Amino acid sequence: MTVDNFSNAAETTLNGAINNSTTAITVTSATGFPANTPFRIRIKAESGNLDEICTVTAGAGTTSWTVTRASESYAGAQAGQSHSDGATVQHVLTVEGFLSVTTPMPDITQSTSGFQTSSTTNGITFGATPTKGLICLVFGTTRGASSITQTNVTWTQRYTGNGNSQFFEVWTGAISGTAGTSVTVNFASATRSNVEVYEINHADFTSVGTAVTNTGSATTIYTMGPLTSPSRGSICVGGITTNGAGSQYGGMNIPFFSANFFGGQGRGVIFIFNEIAMMWAQTPTALTYFGAMMSIS
Repeated sequence: MTVDNFSNAAETTLNGAINNSTTAITVTSATGFPANTPFRIRIKAESGNLDEICTVTAGAGTTSWTVTRASESYAGAQAGQSHSDGATVQHVLTVEGFLSVTTPMPDITQSTSGFQTSSTTNGITFGATPTKGLICLVFGTTRGASSITQTNVTWTQRYTGNGNSQFFEVWTGAISGTAGTSVTVNFASATRSNVEVYEINHADFTSVGTAVTNTGSATTIYTMGPLTSPSRGSICVGGITTNGAGSQYGGMNIPFFSANFFGGQGRGVIFIFNEIAMMWAQTPTALTYFGAMMSIS
């Protein structure tokens, strides 16, 4: 979920009439409105029409805005309205805007994970047919994945990194048709691996941001971060890979979702970025590790 932006007592007027469906509007002034998108506005009712809530998605700081029309209901009505030149436009706090800043977790539909001590494949199965954005986090010793196979899903490697012979990778899946529930991660030769697959209520993911990485040897406590560069509200991923599969535990400085944070070859997290992100893990015996965190969109 993208986090809304807010300011106090911002008001302007339309500079030009709009019909009930146009998504490009011009206002007379952007003074006082948030410097970043998204933010919510109410175009006030005039004679014969209704108030309308819109979400501004582009154009912050200018007088030319791209908006999502009728993005929420107002007084029981949720339909685009025609508005006259000079109609009042106010910045407002709405239910969805409030939820964007009070819901710190990504909308995970389902997740699954699997561990292999030594194999050229690692197969896992979703509980239900996935229909939304897919992310696979791969943790391996000596190598990463060579490919991922799933019916009617095209998997693409978006990030690969390694240190101390420990690999962490981020793959994204694009669904076409009815996706299969079985996911197979393939390796060029047998390796110890852990894989985590997530379905997120999001359009297909296509890119990742700059990664923050860390490596360490002969330690029982691993740290990752700080991650500071993504935009507030960005969906982010992180993972730590170790050269052992013993029991592990850890956490973050912010709420996160994990498919398998305890034990296994590695552990990954999905989280919403706010201001700064730190990740840590601990094991009872000293291990070498590699980790990375980044935004994904």
